[in-house]
Amino acid sequence: MVEIKKLTKENLREAVRLVCSAFPPEGELESADMELPASLNPVGYKDYLDKTQMTDLKYWVAISSARLVGVVGIYSYQYEKTNTAWLGWFVVDPGVRNGGIGKDLLHFAIEQARAIGKKSLKVYVVPDEDGDFRSFYEKKGFKFVGSEPWEGPDEGLTKYYYELDLKGGF
Repeated sequence: MVEIKKLTKENLREAVRLVCSAFPPEGELESADMELPASLNPVGYKDYLDKTQMTDLKYWVAISSARLVGVVGIYSYQYEKTNTAWLGWFVVDPGVRNGGIGKDLLHFAIEQARAIGKKSLKVYVVPDEDGDFRSFYEKKGFKFVGSEPWEGPDEGLTKYYYELDLKGGF
């Protein structure tokens, strides 16, 4: 049984560790060790949030057998005038993947975005040697909306954008 709870100061370190194990830090603006704490303390991370223009930053964790096994979040951008949320860091511990935890976390994030009045949820995916999760999102109803070259440390990769209309079902 998996329980999804709000990210807290008590589980923050473990959540950051899990996210960073799947997504090594790629710079100041895409950093779980900044973004997750900022969701708990927006005033203390005002400079970071101003730089990234993130708002409505929220994170949750999945707990199974008293162990943190997943992380998911949502956020918005100040500059986007649409009623859109973005899927934040989203990771499931590799030791428990393919057991439905990712599906549960994604469904939870979708419901949270709906609860705050968002009309769509966007995500981007950068397939690499660790996996290509595009089909995961496509199976959940996300539609491909564009791509661009990835500007991260791994040259030659592509960043794919997907969007889910939140008026429909999951």
